[in-house]
Amino acid sequence: MYERITFARINNNKWYLLYQAGIDTRKMLVRITFNTVISIFLVYSSGYITTLLLALFFKYKIIYGYLLSLYISGLLDMLFIVWSVMLISVFVKSVSRARMTIGIVIITWLILRNATGYSTLVKSRLKMTDTANLFRWSVTSYIYIMITLIIISLVVTLVFAVKKRMFYYDSKRENIPWIKEFKTDKFLEPKKYKENRVIRITIKAVKYIMYVLILFIMVANIFILIISLGSSSAEFDINGYIPYIVQSTTMEDEIMENDLVLFKKVDEIIPIDKGTIVIFKANDKVYIEEITNVDEDVYTMDIINYPDYIDKGSVQQEVSRDAIYGELSSTHRILGALILFANSFMGRMLLFLLPVLIIFFMDNITEFIEKRLKANN
Repeated sequence: MYERITFARINNNKWYLLYQAGIDTRKMLVRITFNTVISIFLVYSSGYITTLLLALFFKYKIIYGYLLSLYISGLLDMLFIVWSVMLISVFVKSVSRARMTIGIVIITWLILRNATGYSTLVKSRLKMTDTANLFRWSVTSYIYIMITLIIISLVVTLVFAVKKRMFYYDSKRENIPWIKEFKTDKFLEPKKYKENRVIRITIKAVKYIMYVLILFIMVANIFILIISLGSSSAEFDINGYIPYIVQSTTMEDEIMENDLVLFKKVDEIIPIDKGTIVIFKANDKVYIEEITNVDEDVYTMDIINYPDYIDKGSVQQEVSRDAIYGELSSTHRILGALILFANSFMGRMLLFLLPVLIIFFMDNITEFIEKRLKANN
């Protein structure tokens, strides 16, 4: 992985034959540089948007004036870290040494954040709402230092990568024990491996199953997010239906506790009959109750199931017709239970960590299955 995403391939002679064949490897370096920058932008932006969606899902308070400043500073941090790794890869061939060097760079980066006052700035909600504070030298010099280091890393990486691409690094000079040189006058034919069709189909099926599982979890997350938004606002609807999770026993046996309930949105001019269970808003609170009486534009509301300690009829209230948003359409007990589990800490961790773990370990899983299948044949 280290070799594939960095310039370590140059030190491992992956570009030597390309250079000797007359291929313009300088253009390759420029294209790789451009693609890396674009990849950083796309990956960081998608991660940033995902984080915002997660914040909404977990119902954290979002300070919108804060978002642009955080995006800019985070993007610069990402560019600096990535190009520091690219620079290190030009000079450091060993993965273990590269990790150690990257660790030193990150520690230095953290010290720089504190020394320039940047960490204090990021923690200040008031200052971060003004994006210009990131670029005010009197507040912090961090951004200018980062931009300078990114440019230096980029230039030095390209200069030395262009220089080193034309050399061949043999095992004696570089003291790399795992590289061996072979000389032979015999014509060596490549070893042919008989491909097992059953193994190939099985591995593909496993990958497709993991892709479908990831897609299913993502769709489930979006669905739960929509339901959560609906349960926090009576005005929210999906194609004319208001989703709501009922977490009380006051409407049993018509609506059970923890049911997912769909209310059909109704216009204010349409009259609603007595005995209809409706969703309405009164005193800035959302209620689900039954209409017990209709007197022109005044509707009397009441719950169905009174607890033993409350007198029947004591919580009745009268509302106008325009306070009613929708009438009961259907209830879904199993979906309600699943959504409540998904909104719990364990449920959220499962839904968000599982696809990440599948993506991260997908190659390892398929390699393990492939080895076991080959061993059994």
